[in-house]
Amino acid sequence: MASRDLGAQIVKFLLTGGVAAAANIVVGILVRHFISGELGLDVSVGAGFAVGTAVSFVLNRQVTFAATATAGRLSGQVGRYAAAAAVGWGITTVAATLALRLFHWVIPGYFTEGTVETMAHVSAIGLNTIYSFVAIKYFALRTPSPSSDVPRAS
Repeated sequence: MASRDLGAQIVKFLLTGGVAAAANIVVGILVRHFISGELGLDVSVGAGFAVGTAVSFVLNRQVTFAATATAGRLSGQVGRYAAAAAVGWGITTVAATLALRLFHWVIPGYFTEGTVETMAHVSAIGLNTIYSFVAIKYFALRTPSPSSDVPRAS
């Protein structure tokens, strides 16, 4: 039964994550359209990540982990989600930068710079998906067990 629940959560996570990733990518492309040069990728990845994270929080709390997350305190979940997202943002930014360098080395000149930047951005989101599932399920949206609410005798 637990493996079925986990499987259902993974499917829901991937579907809701697809919506959040689409928001992330669209915002990233829009920002890159207006900001070019050396900072364009970093700023666009950061802006896309912020929007994608907000969409992800709402959908994961209400859909993916609703059975347990909605019983938890919203304020604590927002704080933990923000902390997990900050780590994820670092992972995504570093991964996008490394992927961009790799793509320039492996496929030089085959695509426009904007296309290569989008490919790097999408690759980074894929890597971050694995980290995010674990961080969200076991840290950000976890609900304390009933036994943790019981005061301990000294």
